[in-house]
Amino acid sequence: NGKILRVNDDGSVPSDNPFVASDTARREVWSYGHRNPQGLAFQARTGLLFDSEHGPSGGDEVNQIEKGKNYGWPRIHHRDTLTGMVAPLLEYTPSVGPAEAIFYEGDAFPALKGNLLVAALRGESIIRIQMNGNKIVAQERLLQKQYGRIRALAVGPDGYIYFSTSQQDPPEGTPRPGYDMILRLRPVPAGTSALTLGPLTADSRPMGETVALNNAPENIYQQLCASCHGEKLQGTDRAKGLYDHTYGATRSDIVRIIRQGIPDQGMPAWDGAIKPADMDRLADFILAKTSTKPPSIR
Repeated sequence: NGKILRVNDDGSVPSDNPFVASDTARREVWSYGHRNPQGLAFQARTGLLFDSEHGPSGGDEVNQIEKGKNYGWPRIHHRDTLTGMVAPLLEYTPSVGPAEAIFYEGDAFPALKGNLLVAALRGESIIRIQMNGNKIVAQERLLQKQYGRIRALAVGPDGYIYFSTSQQDPPEGTPRPGYDMILRLRPVPAGTSALTLGPLTADSRPMGETVALNNAPENIYQQLCASCHGEKLQGTDRAKGLYDHTYGATRSDIVRIIRQGIPDQGMPAWDGAIKPADMDRLADFILAKTSTKPPSIR
């Protein structure tokens, strides 16, 4: 599993790191059980540390990072919980592809002061998270679908927000050549809105809230399986296709794999993220689709 490391400016290990006296862990480790951290940001008023993190397929996260804690990957993900492991502060399904995270502490946009801003690649927006300490107060999407995939964020000495787009590497759709940009957000004249604010969407929510999932098996497959096994079950460079029944030829075998995953091959366990009845329907969908010849994929 992934780790977040803490070292001094000169590369030495701080004496108060959680595993500095351990014989079985690297002394640099601050926290572990991460899948794919993308952004790290300290909250200026409290000193609390937060990260943004990619999930396996959906299950993207914002976490409060604490000393020595285990964030669960690959044992838990999405909205799973397990004793001794930390569930995310925020979880996003379908995926928003969170990238860099910053706390805005400039003066140019007073309404954003103290807010956590998270660049979103697949979500094509900047996610604005209003917080009180480590409690989520509200969320909004800024600039949604206006500039494409947003990867990096920075605040200049002028208090303006600078961000870059990343259109050349999408895992879905068609790259948009010649479309990558570095942009600046600056205030507009008094009496007009400084930012275009999008509504809070239902696919981002604090842990503890629930949102209905379209549980048709083909939708579950596209949301949770297609990024690895292919939209037509034909396989990708990440995982094999399903037509040769490598992962099971019966409903019970497929359900077992869905429930338990194959952690050493990067496949998450979906137990807890998918209801048992939906696992059965998903297995039936896979068996029905793979009962015919594989599609011709160019």
